[in-house]
Formats: sequence, C-alpha cells, structure tokens
Amino acid sequence: MKIIQSLWSKPATETGGWSHQAFYLMSWALSCLKLKEFYDSVELYTDKKGKELLIDTLQLPYDKVHVVLDDLNEYNPTLWALGKVYTYSLQKEPFLHVDGDVYIWDKFPDSFAQAPLIAQNKEENYEHNILYAKQLVANGFEFEPYLNPRYDPDIIEANAGILGGNDIDFFQLYTNKVFEFIATNKERIESRGQHADGYINTIFEQYFL
Repeated sequence: MKIIQSLWSKPATETGGWSHQAFYLMSWALSCLKLKEFYDSVELYTDKKGKELLIDTLQLPYDKVHVVLDDLNEYNPTLWALGKVYTYSLQKEPFLHVDGDVYIWDKFPDSFAQAPLIAQNKEENYEHNILYAKQLVANGFEFEPYLNPRYDPDIIEANAGILGGNDIDFFQLYTNKVFEFIATNKERIESRGQHADGYINTIFEQYFL
C-alpha cells in the first residue's frame, strides 16, 4: 500500500494554523520522518511552492514528489481540504494518505493492506460537524438527496487524518461527487466570505465519504 502526503500551499497560511511557523515546519518534518522510519517509500503531492518549502528548504526525504496541485489554483483558497481530495482522485493503486500533523510510532496494522476503506476514526454527531452542516443548509447549498444533511438524522463523518484503502473505484466516485458539489455551489462559496467558506471542508471531505 502506497503511503502519501499532500500539501496545497495556496490555502495554507504561513503558520499552517499553528501558533508559530516553526511548529508548522517541525510538524511536517516529524510526520515525514516517522513515516520514513517504518516505510521504505513515502510520496508527496504538492505544488511549486510546497516543493520549495518541504523539498528545497527542509530537504525532507520523500521518495517521489508529484508537483500537481497547482492544478487547483483557480479554486477558492478557503477550500483547504480540496488539495487532499484531488490527491485521492489521482491514485491508481491502494494508498494511505497521512496528514502532516499525524505522527506514527509503529507501522500501521497489517489489516490495512486488505481493507477496502480506511479512516482515522468515526465522528458521530460531533457538535461542530452538526453546526457546519446546518450552516450550509441554512445558506442554501445544494446537495444530492442522499448526501443532504437536511434529511439526515445523524451527521456521521470519517476523520481524514489518515484516509485510504483498496477500493479505488469508490475514491473515483467520491472525489467526483466532491468536485460536482463545489461546481454546483460555486456562487454560494464565493459569496459567503472566507470564515464561512471554511465550514464546507469537513462536509465535502468527511461527511461525503
């Protein structure tokens, strides 16, 4: 199973949400180096600026670097999870995507090699996920009926700190649905403002899955 990470630099702030840029860079370094401790090959999907940061500056020992996420630069940068979703869509073989703030202390379980789908954990009716879903419904976002939180008694999401599996056909369907949703709601996304747009990320990445 291929181990991958991704960084779309356009939505990333200088600190990546950490209190200081140094911690952000330390996190990326620790995450990558711990993966390399247990796996012979780790690949990075990023854009030109991400390559400059993680490869040219930090010199992290990724075995292969795919500079492909500049393809997303036309999208609103508040859609920060879209870089991950696009990375999932590019996979042609079983994979496990690991976020840059995930650190492992041993190899992943052997059962992962056969699992159709893998996620970090289930989030069932988390308060903030319910809030984000209600925000989108209240602001008129369009969903396909089977993905509509307006009619869903439970908001159940798959935490995407680690995400992957063997069912590549599923990931093609899932990622296509995400991009269709973004296209359908483009005007709503652009009109909501930066803070409100951020709510959409856990819905399209974790709830849709």
